[in-house]
Amino acid sequence: MGGARAVEQRAVAAAVVLLMVAGGVAFGSSAPTVGSASAPVDFHPPTPNGQSAGPGAHAEIARTAVADPSAYQVKFNSSTKFSNGTSWTVTIGGTTYTSTGSNITVGNITAGDYNVTVDTVLSPDTLTQYTPTSPTFSISVSGNTSPVVTFRVSYWVSIWAAGPGAVIPGTGWYPAGSVVQLTAAARPGYVFAGWSGSGQGAYNGTDTTLSVTVGGPVQEIAIFAPEPPVARTMSGTPTFWSSPTIVATLAVAALLSGLGVGVVICRRPPERGPPSSSIATLAYAIRDEAPATERT
Repeated sequence: MGGARAVEQRAVAAAVVLLMVAGGVAFGSSAPTVGSASAPVDFHPPTPNGQSAGPGAHAEIARTAVADPSAYQVKFNSSTKFSNGTSWTVTIGGTTYTSTGSNITVGNITAGDYNVTVDTVLSPDTLTQYTPTSPTFSISVSGNTSPVVTFRVSYWVSIWAAGPGAVIPGTGWYPAGSVVQLTAAARPGYVFAGWSGSGQGAYNGTDTTLSVTVGGPVQEIAIFAPEPPVARTMSGTPTFWSSPTIVATLAVAALLSGLGVGVVICRRPPERGPPSSSIATLAYAIRDEAPATERT
């Protein structure tokens, strides 16, 4: 009779243990924490005389958190190299994620179709612009995936005039590797003095028209200066003596006049005494060589 009663008590105790385990409650201990690797549940079944069996008789129950098998990782990779410190973003499932590295990793994405948005961003110095080639696109998630994001790079090119003049084109964003044609024109009363450039591919010189290949942020300044004064005569117009033709005509006339004077002297009768000048000497020599019929 006593043995049967003991068996009955053990059966009841085992049933209670099973009920407690199924309900998530352990007699004599706190409920196991979800996600813990092992949460022991101590149970001391009563002995036939109604006393606890002691710490040696206990049941240990392990409960482990299981990840959602339908959640995956999406890793966005940028194929474009950013300037140091540039922060870029993607938005998926209504949540925006940011990184200063070459990739953005998003975890716990459940299977399904998603719209992705990628923003245009600037470098920390605001002189380089990164524009996504596909600002929005869709992805279908059925496992871990790594979409690639590509950006177009543009640089800020500053073009302006220092002084009364005009330059074309204007300041703005220009794609990396593009060729920009610059032209400078001075206003009346001024002249173009030259370009002062800085940055990769910039030009320094006096050409009014030039080409610049954009390899980074560039600044080009066209410098204009007052027109230098023009050399003028006192009256502002050519004078009588400034004409070479008039000077040559007067020289020929003087030569002819001199010859005429010499002929007149040659025809004068000789005077006694030595000649008084070299002109008279030349006249006497010409007279002595003249034919006899011309002598007086």
